[in-house]
Amino acid sequence: MRLTGRSGAGEATRKHNTHIERCNQVIEAGDGGVRMGDAGETADLVVELERMRGELSNAHSDKKRLEAELEQKAALVADFAVRVDEATRRVGVGTGRGVSNGTALKADDKAPLVERINRLETALAAAKVENRRLRGA
Repeated sequence: MRLTGRSGAGEATRKHNTHIERCNQVIEAGDGGVRMGDAGETADLVVELERMRGELSNAHSDKKRLEAELEQKAALVADFAVRVDEATRRVGVGTGRGVSNGTALKADDKAPLVERINRLETALAAAKVENRRLRGA
């Protein structure tokens, strides 16, 4: 709970002073824990603790899910990189060298490859952006 302004500062000071008074009472009594008279507050704290445990469990589940997604995206990006490299090798980086077996690619054959490379580059860029988002960068 975030407190703002003068009323917030006054409330925070009151809570702090109440807490210190209780601590002093425990120290003076030589007691080691919360007094039984604070059962209502203890019950509230137990409920809050359980709520926070649930949140932590959910956060861990989300983290594992996001890590799995990130691994899938990384594998996809690696696959795209291999495909782009292969397509680049086939096209001969636009120099007209052709494929490695010595046969030249015709202009009609290059257009679908260039289109595919463009799609793959777009997908690769989108995957990189998604990876950065998942990493929190």
